[in-house]
Amino acid sequence: MPTIRYYEEIGLLPRAARKASGHRVYSDADMRRLLFIRRCRDFGFSIEQVRALVGLMDEGSRDCMEARDLAQEHLDTVREKIREMKALECNIGV
Repeated sequence: MPTIRYYEEIGLLPRAARKASGHRVYSDADMRRLLFIRRCRDFGFSIEQVRALVGLMDEGSRDCMEARDLAQEHLDTVREKIREMKALECNIGV
């Protein structure tokens, strides 16, 4: 899958082990990480924001308030976009 290879190339996902046949083998931890990345992307987090969140996840000793602050910043941005879209909708009479 190209997206998985891209995530490996940019360092969000560790390079997968390979079978003798060359097929990639992903661990359960890799699958959980990939699911986390996909969910972040589904929610509109940028690659750099995902990188920061993954970094926080990898360093379990760091304060979870950093993740909360990053998520809050993203939520504020999304809410502002919603306000802008609603204003646009009112202006065009939809």
